[in-house]
Amino acid sequence: MPSIDWFDAACLAAAVLDVPEPEDDDNVDAIEEKLIDTYGIDMDQFSRLTGKLLPMCSSDVSPLTQQVRRGFAKDGAFIVKTYAMDFGDISVSDLINVS
Repeated sequence: MPSIDWFDAACLAAAVLDVPEPEDDDNVDAIEEKLIDTYGIDMDQFSRLTGKLLPMCSSDVSPLTQQVRRGFAKDGAFIVKTYAMDFGDISVSDLINVS
């Protein structure tokens, strides 16, 4: 199972909480405090949860690399993504041959 790194998790948490993305590690503490206040979970728990949810996200094909990717997006841009091949469960031909 791919893991979500701590800073990526903070960026995703910021989107969930509707607060600005952190610019560096120093800003992550404020996001974690709001995550705890709002949902009762810390950044490590949120990171583990998003890692488990990532395989359930929709897939698409990168127009640039033709690689299948999967992730959490907002306003048409990925916040956190991984390549679907990390899961061993989907290929470009799988997406093309979907009826």
